[in-house]
Amino acid sequence: MRNGRLTIDGASAADKGGVTLHGHGMYLLGLTCRDVIVRHLRVRRSRRGDGIGIGEGAHRVLIDHCSVSWADDENFGINCGHYVTVQWCIISEGLIEGEHPKGAHSKGMLVAHGANHVSLHHNFWSGNVDRNALLYDVGGGGKGGEMPGTYPGEKMAIYMPTAVFDFRNNLVYNFLYGTKVAQGAHVNVVNNYYRHGPTVTDDFEVHIGTLLFYPGSERPKVYCSGNIGPHRPNGQGDDWSLVRVGKTPGSDPEFRRDKEVLVPPVTTHPAAEVPERVLRSAGAHPRDDVDLRLVEEFRKGMGKAGYGYVEWKQKHGL
Repeated sequence: MRNGRLTIDGASAADKGGVTLHGHGMYLLGLTCRDVIVRHLRVRRSRRGDGIGIGEGAHRVLIDHCSVSWADDENFGINCGHYVTVQWCIISEGLIEGEHPKGAHSKGMLVAHGANHVSLHHNFWSGNVDRNALLYDVGGGGKGGEMPGTYPGEKMAIYMPTAVFDFRNNLVYNFLYGTKVAQGAHVNVVNNYYRHGPTVTDDFEVHIGTLLFYPGSERPKVYCSGNIGPHRPNGQGDDWSLVRVGKTPGSDPEFRRDKEVLVPPVTTHPAAEVPERVLRSAGAHPRDDVDLRLVEEFRKGMGKAGYGYVEWKQKHGL
């Protein structure tokens, strides 16, 4: 979709069970794709590609109360999308046994490649092995680059200031690798709730990558505060006890911000309140069997990361 100034609201079909995209994704692309709201939409991808993709300069996009599952790339991909908010969504079960050329994948969300001013809050991430979410900048510090233009073959020069991302009040469950931050990005990681599931791991909830993949790239900077997880179960003590920098647990001044990145205000709740608030409201409504199952699996400590599609394919005819 390349048009702008529109709203897609699946709640208008609530009496018919809502709106679901089966076997296909939704892509919001291009500079003309602006001022877009998508809410109460379910995407059950089950094929190669992203569930929802936002990019090529699309901007001022709100994804609200959507449910996205079973993509074999990322469930969400935000690449060169600006001023994007994803809130109160269920992002689940990226496929391990999909058609991705790299093999086993199972990724929640990638926010990168020129994306900027992205807010992710009050989402339920369940059963994605990796990228819950992965946030990085291609350069940072005003490095230039190119992006596809309006016409085939056209390239447009772009100016890329340091990417700013906000990740708060998310519920992240049954993951192998949690939230990742890499080169160039300045990120708030605030009042999130992480919980291990049957995909048991002793790995850390937040990872900060130290490698730089692009010439001139800068180190990422993270403000980490108020999170709860297996390495900080009571929400007390050092905020960086659930962080790994490269291969080393804990804080490193080179990667640490002492103050939040300046972002538009979001009503922020204590991390201890996040599970009930998010489980009560997140996702497309009315909830289908898949989302009801995911909520129940969290409450019972069940689930199998990356394999929901395999178990539910025949029942749901996908």
